[in-house]
Amino acid sequence: MLNYASLSGEEKIELYRSVLDAVENVGGIIDFVRLMKIARHDMNFQNQKDFCSVINELIKRGYIKLKIRRVKSDEKRVANRKFRMLIDVVRV
Repeated sequence: MLNYASLSGEEKIELYRSVLDAVENVGGIIDFVRLMKIARHDMNFQNQKDFCSVINELIKRGYIKLKIRRVKSDEKRVANRKFRMLIDVVRV
């Protein structure tokens, strides 16, 4: 498992790059559940908090923007049923 707190500066930068690539590969529109599945399984994060720290850091540095919005009728199959919200991931 990945422990975000114990990573060095260079390792964190490499991690940011891999998160950007993973998010970009999903195709821009992504829901909360899928974002967490990427974190857990594909990237081996220890917990959601670590993954959220990385996403927050990417936002702070201006690499990505997240726009949370209501689901359009043609996107319902993509969205998390509980939230009915989507995150648009925009790589800057």
